[in-house]
Amino acid sequence: MGVTVQVAQQAPVTSLPVLNAKEALQITRVQDKVPFCLLADPSKYQAHTFEFIPNRNVEGKPDLQAWVEVFRGSRPQFHKMAMEDQDVPESERQAAADRFFENYEKVLKDIEAHPEKPLPGFAPDTVNCVSLSAMRDRCLREQGFADCFKAVKASETALAISFLPQLLQEIDAITNKRERFETVVRGVIAGNIFDLGAAAGADMYNSGKMPKFQDTRNNLHPRPWCVDDLDLLLDALTECQGAPFKKAVMFCDNSGSDIIMGMVPFARELIRSGVTVVIAANEIAAINDVTAAELRVWLKDVAEVDPTLAHALAEGTLSVASTGTDNCVIDLKKVSPKLNEIAADADFVVLEGMGRGIETNLRGNFKVAALKVGMIKHREVAMELEGDMFDCVCKFNPAPAH
Repeated sequence: MGVTVQVAQQAPVTSLPVLNAKEALQITRVQDKVPFCLLADPSKYQAHTFEFIPNRNVEGKPDLQAWVEVFRGSRPQFHKMAMEDQDVPESERQAAADRFFENYEKVLKDIEAHPEKPLPGFAPDTVNCVSLSAMRDRCLREQGFADCFKAVKASETALAISFLPQLLQEIDAITNKRERFETVVRGVIAGNIFDLGAAAGADMYNSGKMPKFQDTRNNLHPRPWCVDDLDLLLDALTECQGAPFKKAVMFCDNSGSDIIMGMVPFARELIRSGVTVVIAANEIAAINDVTAAELRVWLKDVAEVDPTLAHALAEGTLSVASTGTDNCVIDLKKVSPKLNEIAADADFVVLEGMGRGIETNLRGNFKVAALKVGMIKHREVAMELEGDMFDCVCKFNPAPAH
């Protein structure tokens, strides 16, 4: 879903609570964090999927320098969005955006000069996607940019909401349950293309060449995907008596089509199958990822156009939880205690997108059934997984036997 799509009328962009950059920095420094209660063994858990190895001499595999270039390549998009941030005074914006650009480059150059040194606040871990993403956000917040993607998140989400009734009507017309679930899972992957933290996604968005949601969903990379447990997942969702699960905690990724046309229809189909759904989102803004505060507002807008979702919100079978996190990737050793209270009785975990289920947590083990799902938008990730750009990941682990 992108700027190439035209609609007669967009859903209203609801005003949201404003958190300034200093408040965001303070919250991330003082907030208590605990391991996610559904991790199989927190002592063995490692958030990042790929090791950033200096001078790695393995053909077809990226080394630390290649990963540093991925993050270096993200700076122009972040600088562009910072220059458009209306929450920073226009007279200060250029200098502040330039300082972010320069300060993050200093971080990257220091990594290149001292690859063995952990980044500040991340010892003893070596450099990885979690720390590199966090440092980028820290550099933004230190210059006063709390949520420089806010406007594009709001406009793209409003656009997605305007298309949602038509999409749900199409899904509801599918009478075969397995086919219906496959359609919504493919929709989750298709929606994940809206990712402004990945250069490939940002380039498509900025050039006005972001494909329509249905075109993306109908033309996903051919199966078998580079990680392909789709059939196993569909078996679990459809070949059972009664509800496939009792309660699902779904960690979402981006705003726009990702959350509205991907994750919301998946959550809705689970709810229609008897599953209670909690959608977990960031506490603090990062890139174009949805926050819990935004999602609570947007789900009210969604309820205005779909009675099923309106009923689920009213009855409590659909709700939102904050993860307590502030990064575009997630380290499940550091989530809010409140999330654990909510998730304690869940028996299904969904980790969606590159930042939740691919670059982190793809190899994570859980006490319950778990799905990691998304689209590959970094060439280096494709190399690590021996797949292609825009290949698909659908990794499903049934609940371990007790």
